[in-house]
Amino acid sequence: MVDYARKGQLGVCFFSSYPPRECGIATFTVALKKAVEKKLSDIELKIIAIEEPGQKYDYSGRVIKVVKRDRPEDYREAARIINSDSSIDIVCLQHVFSLFGGKDGELILDFLKELKKPCVTTMHMVYSPDKDPHDFEIVETNHTKITKEIIKYSAKLVVMIQPVADLLVYKYGVPEDKVLVIPHGLPNVVRQDARRYKDKLGFPEKRIISTFGLIRQKKGLEYVLYAMPEILKKYPNAVYLILGESHPTRPRDYYEFLQGEVKRLRIEQNVIFYEQYLTYKEIIQYLFASDVFVTPYLVPEQTSSGVVAYALGCGKAIVSSKFLYSKEVLDEGRGILVDFKNSSQIYKAIDFLFSHPGEKGEIEKRAYEYGQEMIWEEVAMKYVELFFDILKSKEEKVWLRHINQCQFKTH
Repeated sequence: MVDYARKGQLGVCFFSSYPPRECGIATFTVALKKAVEKKLSDIELKIIAIEEPGQKYDYSGRVIKVVKRDRPEDYREAARIINSDSSIDIVCLQHVFSLFGGKDGELILDFLKELKKPCVTTMHMVYSPDKDPHDFEIVETNHTKITKEIIKYSAKLVVMIQPVADLLVYKYGVPEDKVLVIPHGLPNVVRQDARRYKDKLGFPEKRIISTFGLIRQKKGLEYVLYAMPEILKKYPNAVYLILGESHPTRPRDYYEFLQGEVKRLRIEQNVIFYEQYLTYKEIIQYLFASDVFVTPYLVPEQTSSGVVAYALGCGKAIVSSKFLYSKEVLDEGRGILVDFKNSSQIYKAIDFLFSHPGEKGEIEKRAYEYGQEMIWEEVAMKYVELFFDILKSKEEKVWLRHINQCQFKTH
């Protein structure tokens, strides 16, 4: 029985990586948590933080349990803590296979099997059962079995684009009403003049191409480097900013390979590496300063991308390879899609944007307008409504009293 006598509070526990860990899922979770708190005044949020081996972070007081990735007993203990905590009504699990321990992250099933409270699972990556994952992913054929088990033990599944919902329904047999599409959140910002931020960041009169995020091989950034000599012939004031450090759980060789390619191509003056994990404020500033944002990623099946979402939110002209998420959100002229590993097409797309300011402006406008439907406040409200809907279906009459007590913020 959910304890609804607690002054009308809704209690949610997120199971995810969490800051200060430097991880895209951690960034997503803290942004969602903050947005939920803004939208619902009467809510209690707690965190179960997943932590990789050899690391120890100084978490905030919201973290009630740290799960060491490769310790099965930690997963079961986390579930027992939630089961016995009357202030927690529902769990929101952020799932990526590589985040959890065991083969293909199978230890998360120990948590789900022990858990007695409803769980909403946000699936940041879903692979088709018909084929093996891409070579760049550290996931094998075990992913199908794990996906089916996650489906079984989750009250609801959240995905970020409709094609992934269709994949779950038609390939995994998930009932349509068990899957909800809630887009990746993005910042609620007003579009800015890039020149102001170029001056602020020390790039006056430059044409800025940028990429941000943790750097690993599947990002395909070398194909932008291979386009740079041609770009520089026509636009000698162009610079390519690679904003982000080498992925902490992947070999550093790829980052060093990129640095070596820059030297080999003799473009050191026009490619700048910022080897650090960017804060939210820094991300927004560099996006505002950018003329073109590029995501030449190499995994066709990629089903979400926080960096693409944030670039949309800032109204940027995006050039992206045709991975699943970018094909969906950049459709209808909201960006330019190029083939995988195709530096020639990357050059042509950037050249078009640089040489056609009117068309570039229209692309940016469409991107920004589309992004307004995905701001964090709207995304948070969809999650809150989903939480209530699950609790309502379990205890209709008590839930009605509960939701009437909760105070929603309208501003």
